[in-house]
Amino acid sequence: MSNFLTEVKILNHGVLETTIQRKLILQSISKSMGELSPSRLSSDHISRLIGPDQMYNRIYVIGFGKASLSMYYGIREKILDKLEFAGIIIPVGEKPSLDCPELRLLYGNHPIIGPESISSTEYLVSRLKGLKENDLVIVLISGGGSALFELPSPGITLEKIRGVSKCLMNSGADIYKLNAIRQILSQVKGGKFAHMLMPATVESFVISDVPGDDVSVIASGPLSKPVIGSTERKKIIEKFSDKCHLLREIDQESLDYDLSEEAFKRVKTSVILKNGDFVDKICDYLRKQGENVIMIKKPITGDVQDVSKIIVETLRTGYNSRPVWVVAGGETTVKVQGKGIGGRNCELALRVSRNMGPDERFTFASIGTDGIDGTSPAMGGIVDNGFKELLRPEIVDEYLRNNDSFTLLSKYNAAIITGYTGTNVSDIFIGYYAGKAMEN
Repeated sequence: MSNFLTEVKILNHGVLETTIQRKLILQSISKSMGELSPSRLSSDHISRLIGPDQMYNRIYVIGFGKASLSMYYGIREKILDKLEFAGIIIPVGEKPSLDCPELRLLYGNHPIIGPESISSTEYLVSRLKGLKENDLVIVLISGGGSALFELPSPGITLEKIRGVSKCLMNSGADIYKLNAIRQILSQVKGGKFAHMLMPATVESFVISDVPGDDVSVIASGPLSKPVIGSTERKKIIEKFSDKCHLLREIDQESLDYDLSEEAFKRVKTSVILKNGDFVDKICDYLRKQGENVIMIKKPITGDVQDVSKIIVETLRTGYNSRPVWVVAGGETTVKVQGKGIGGRNCELALRVSRNMGPDERFTFASIGTDGIDGTSPAMGGIVDNGFKELLRPEIVDEYLRNNDSFTLLSKYNAAIITGYTGTNVSDIFIGYYAGKAMEN
């Protein structure tokens, strides 16, 4: 179909492809994203769901997340005949690539929830009144949905949600802890949206952006019974309340909310794309080029400072007189202390370069599959020994202290620019190591 991507274009590839290793990394990213495009995968899944014998009277399509629009493109032709309503919330600034007159395209704020997210969610919910048992609601969920799809609980203000989310992210809270708190403050997260859709049949297509692909965590689990209970929520609040004072204002009744099982019986969720799929695809690409590749199957998580050391040591350990590639996926966290421009992928790339010795031959890239890393316009960063040789360690340390990784990377043609990619399965780490210069 013409709406399927064949590749994701790296807009500044000309200045980035200065070595064979850099070129291989960038090509593997571009090709893998095309072959694993959300539109292609959602089309495959909808073909198995919508057939000549289906008995639904009306079909509703609701979507939210960075990949939701691309997913809609994939299912569109199969659902138009009985489509009652289709509405998708995407980030402000993202542009549609196809004209779909039947689709109500809405915008929300990301990564911090804003007024557009709330008004768009209110509109979607208002179009779902009066659902019946023979109605089908298709829900397209992907990363970014937590901020884009939100309706605050009574008594909860936008400012409180924004303050809590921003503070938790800047304090190093992982996605599980962050979403556990988001579920408390929301009318649609933590399975609450499933209750709104009763008694319709609900089919959810999910693109996972969290390690382990737990659907109760992705987009804060709007259709899933939460696995984190009130006891664990209390522990999270206790851990972060000194830094995030707004957490102290959450009342006990909010912590103890519970949901019946009835709504979840009518919900079927299919994870159609995950981080591990990209890791597999990139490994396959490099191996076809004759490269020696080690795949790390377990998602890598943790603070960027710790992860950068783990990656450097893994590259060194994997090297055995023959250049080696290491490919992994996951999601890191950053404790923001400065006011610079950057994100966890730009910072991880810069820290890996900083931790390498001056005589080590390496190339490393860390990318956010959605194309936008933190506050930067970059997908992530790509560094090597040539980049390292240009910078004194104290200069790198200064930029890291100010969380200004993108600014430094962009000065030296080491920031990868794609714009929004239409997908989001967290982050990919690709490293190459060829030992020390004296060994070559």
